[in-house]
Amino acid sequence: MKSNRFFARSPLVVLIAGVAFWGCKKGEDAAPAEDSSATTPVAEAPKPPAEVKVTLSKKWPAGNRLVFEKSVTIGRQTTGANAAPTEQFRMTRYSADFPGGNSMEEGTMAEGAPPAAPVTLAGVVPLTIAAQKFRSSVGGKVVIEANAEGGDEGDGSSGGDDSGQPARPNPLVMSISSSVGGRVTLTYDTAGAISKVDGLQAQIHAKVLRGVPRGMIPLVGGMFSETVFREAMMFHGLLNGAELKKGDTWVQNEKAMLLLNWQQDFAFTNTFSGMKDWNGKKVAEIAIAGSIGGATEKPMAFAIAPGGTFTGTALYSPDMGVVVEQNISGSFVSQEGAGKAAMTVSNTFSRSFKVTQTMSAEEASGM
Repeated sequence: MKSNRFFARSPLVVLIAGVAFWGCKKGEDAAPAEDSSATTPVAEAPKPPAEVKVTLSKKWPAGNRLVFEKSVTIGRQTTGANAAPTEQFRMTRYSADFPGGNSMEEGTMAEGAPPAAPVTLAGVVPLTIAAQKFRSSVGGKVVIEANAEGGDEGDGSSGGDDSGQPARPNPLVMSISSSVGGRVTLTYDTAGAISKVDGLQAQIHAKVLRGVPRGMIPLVGGMFSETVFREAMMFHGLLNGAELKKGDTWVQNEKAMLLLNWQQDFAFTNTFSGMKDWNGKKVAEIAIAGSIGGATEKPMAFAIAPGGTFTGTALYSPDMGVVVEQNISGSFVSQEGAGKAAMTVSNTFSRSFKVTQTMSAEEASGM
C-alpha cells in the first residue's frame, strides 16, 4: 500500500519547482507541490460470506457411550359410526458403548507419516435397553400402560375398569418391563452394516417370554425381534458420504418399522438447510419430506393406499459422524381385511430418534 507521507526532495528540485510556479501564479502565495505518490486508501470490498458446506461422513464416536431414545406413536380411526379411535405409543431408551482404537475411529496422521488407513466402521457394539414406555388407548382411555426404567419393573397393569377393582397384571406389560437391562451385541462390517446380533435369546427372549400366554408369543416376540435391534441405532441412515452445499437435496429409501413389528417402505427427500448449535456442537440441519407405502403382513395384513406422506427434520454431527436427532410425522390410509371384513383405516404417525446423553468411557465406567 502506498504511503501518505510527502517524500523529501533535493534543494535543486525544490527551487526549480518554485520558479515555475511563480512564473504562472505571480503575486500569489506559493502552494506546496502535490505529491503524486500520496493516494487515499481504497476500502477493500466486503468479502462474500463463506459458503455453508457439510460432508455426510459416517463415523463412530469411538471410546464413548451414547444414550438415545427411539419412540413411535400411531393413531388409527376406522370408518364407521361406532368405531372408536385407537392410539399406541412405544418408547425405548438404549445405551450403546463404542470401543476406542483404530476399528471405530478416524486415525490421525503425524507429519511425515504414511497415509492413514481408510476409516472402517467394523466393530462390536454392546447395546442395552435402559428404559421402556408403552401405552395403548381406545377412545381416549388408556387400557394398557407400562413405564419401566433402570430395574423398575413397573406395576405391570392394564388401565383397569370402572368397578374400582385393582387392575390385573397384564402379560404384555410385564414382558415390556422385564426387558429393561437386557443386552445384545451388534457386530458391524466395514461398511457399517450389522452382520450379526448376539445375545437375543439368552438376554432378551428368556426374560420377555417368561409367563407369556401361548397366543401372545408371536406379538411379544415381534416386539423384541432381531429386526428391532438391527434398526435401533439410526445413526447413519441419512448419510451418503457426499459433500453438500446449503440447499442441496438427496434421496434415500429404507425399509423400517413403525410400531411393534410393522415394517413399511419409506422414501425420503432430504435437503441440507444450514448449520445450527446442538449441545455446544455445530450440527447440520436437514429438512425431510417423503412418502410411505408397501404391504404389511404382521401383526395384521394390510396395504397402504397411495398418498401416505410425512415431513420432519434431522440433525447430523460432523464431529461424531452420526445423526443425533431425527423426527418425522405424517399420515396414510390403509386397506385392511378382505370381503365383508374389508375396512378403510385412517392412520397418523410420528417417529422420533434422539441422542439424550454422551459420555466418555471413563464417565460411563463410573456409573
